[in-house]
Amino acid sequence: MANATQKTSELLIVTRNERGSLARAAASLAQGNVNIECYTSYDWGNESAFRFVTSNNKKARELLTKAGWNVQESPTVLWNAPNKPGTLRKATSALAEMKIDIYASYTATEPGGDTCTIAFTTSNPEKTADTLNKITG
Repeated sequence: MANATQKTSELLIVTRNERGSLARAAASLAQGNVNIECYTSYDWGNESAFRFVTSNNKKARELLTKAGWNVQESPTVLWNAPNKPGTLRKATSALAEMKIDIYASYTATEPGGDTCTIAFTTSNPEKTADTLNKITG
């Protein structure tokens, strides 16, 4: 099987937890014609975090920065994985065995689909991609 991973980056915004803030960030990307390929958002107390992987991270970062967001960028690995029970366990166990720390992970699946895409932001993106490709292969 061909490589099941893609090395990219994610854009992280940490901001005050305010109603509509995710909509404003998404609007900045939409107005610049940048597609959001996967994302996650979460909040804790008075803060929120948005993590985006886009069709054009360079342009996305420029648009978000211009709109006033403080944007951090981190290497991320996207894994095209089987959509079945145990996939996440298999991946995270293999990464732990390789002594790779997972800083963030999120997924996108189509209900009933055969595959899913899992994003991993880790301590070692190269080793992460190699490990996940071995699992898939």
